[in-house]
Amino acid sequence: MDKRLHDDPEERLLDGSVEFHDCNQCRQRPDNRRVSENAIRLAIVSLLVYIAAVLTFLVASKQHGGQQTPSDAPSSHSVLPKDVVQYEDRPEWEELKHPWSLEPSDELDMAWKDLLYAINIRITPSELDELGENKTNRVQVNGGDYAGVLGVYHHLHCLNNLRRLIHWDYYGPRLANTKHPEGFAKEHSNHCIDAMRQTLLCHANTAIYTVEYTGNPRSPVGRDLKSRAVTKCVNWDALNGWARQRALVPGQYSYILRPTNQAG
Repeated sequence: MDKRLHDDPEERLLDGSVEFHDCNQCRQRPDNRRVSENAIRLAIVSLLVYIAAVLTFLVASKQHGGQQTPSDAPSSHSVLPKDVVQYEDRPEWEELKHPWSLEPSDELDMAWKDLLYAINIRITPSELDELGENKTNRVQVNGGDYAGVLGVYHHLHCLNNLRRLIHWDYYGPRLANTKHPEGFAKEHSNHCIDAMRQTLLCHANTAIYTVEYTGNPRSPVGRDLKSRAVTKCVNWDALNGWARQRALVPGQYSYILRPTNQAG
């Protein structure tokens, strides 16, 4: 919406006032004057109705402006098609399920690998233009597209790295010869922690949790958080399916060493 339409809701719609002048000609034509007065009354009533409608719209907009649901949220910062970002109601908190309930293992690692399959995707030049991104010195791949990462995959990547660091007794020996050991250094871990901190604050979860006694009610440790809340979630299958169609699969693409588009 054009901001100019509602910058000043108290701006006067009329300057001055409507004046009525008495004159001989007017007295000689009572019928015409009556018609004129009725027209003026009708105009005033119409104007008042218009003002009431405008004020009602402005008040409603102000009251609901900060209460948008995710499905109503503006999409000016995204180029994803509307059918890709779908929302659904889900339980706020579910019990651990297979395979995420597993201890460190090959099966759990394969589940994480599949979850991160589309971490690197193709972004077209026109999509970057739509986002207002600077294409100078950005990494390009064969075909002229650009390499990109959806934020959710970046955070999942961070979470997976921290998960492996927590279980370093298991992963340390297996990652001893990794090509990118810096991914498990303190600097990268601090980056991941702060990236997720910022995201959690931006998308603050407002579900209510209660505390349930699970053992001796006098024990300070015999308590668990519980929630029966229902929350609105992105449909992961739809989003992940879109990303997988654009995935940059290792061995199936190549980098353009020098950017072909130097536009700022």
